[in-house]
Amino acid sequence: MSRSRRDSHRTRVRVGTAASGVICLVGGSARWQVRLMVLAEALLLAAIGTALGLLAGPYLGYVMVLGLSVGGFPVGYTFPLTGVLAAIAVGLLFAAMAAIIPARQAARLEIIRALRYE
Repeated sequence: MSRSRRDSHRTRVRVGTAASGVICLVGGSARWQVRLMVLAEALLLAAIGTALGLLAGPYLGYVMVLGLSVGGFPVGYTFPLTGVLAAIAVGLLFAAMAAIIPARQAARLEIIRALRYE
């Protein structure tokens, strides 16, 4: 992992931990609320990434088909609707699966430790 990615990940973990502590401090102490917050954020980020990938993917595929045609390898372009639906489902499913363990850890974190994490 590159240094900038690692640093941004550390920053995100610090902010998320502090936010969980503040939510628990002001009365949102139910563990399911913290779990839900972490899962919702992961699904939102996955939805944005999936949408960007689905916008760029067909365009880049079409450019590739045009490039192959110019190079002497004519290939037909078809828009894969089932592939798009599968990409959405897989993207959101993997995001939810990847967020389960951090969501559990955030829900188990003590309020004082979360607030000191900054």
